[in-house]
Amino acid sequence: MSRNVIMKVRVANGSRGRKRLERAPDGPLNPKPPPPERVPRVARLLALAHHWRGLIRDGTVRDQADLARLVGVSRARVSQVMRLLDLAPDIQEAVLDGKVDAPGAELRLRKVAEEPSWKNQRADLAHASRPTGVQSRADCALHQGVPSRHPGTTRRTHP
Repeated sequence: MSRNVIMKVRVANGSRGRKRLERAPDGPLNPKPPPPERVPRVARLLALAHHWRGLIRDGTVRDQADLARLVGVSRARVSQVMRLLDLAPDIQEAVLDGKVDAPGAELRLRKVAEEPSWKNQRADLAHASRPTGVQSRADCALHQGVPSRHPGTTRRTHP
């Protein structure tokens, strides 16, 4: 009585260009590495802004205009990217952790960064990211239980 045995093999290069058969390890023959995790564009820009600030601080480049010439972008673009450094530290952390990523995130964050108060930046970011169709800030789930920036107004608290 004969038995059939199934075995995985692979062809390996032997000495002098000869081919030889080897028993393949269990599992896929050529496992693909997992794809690298995508880093949001706005997070890359914020990291770049921190790097650029370090170059200016260390004296590697004289100023933002010198940096723009070195990098090959306009001075306005350097200013736009550097504006992200004016965000509150916790907002920057959320950006770098990938928690802030949506179409138009860079523009929205640059507008939020124009506000000098970090407290107001947080409120503006929450206001800008509320779902569409919400009629007022008080109806938004992001603002429930958050104290209002305007004295004398109240918001519902989440049950």
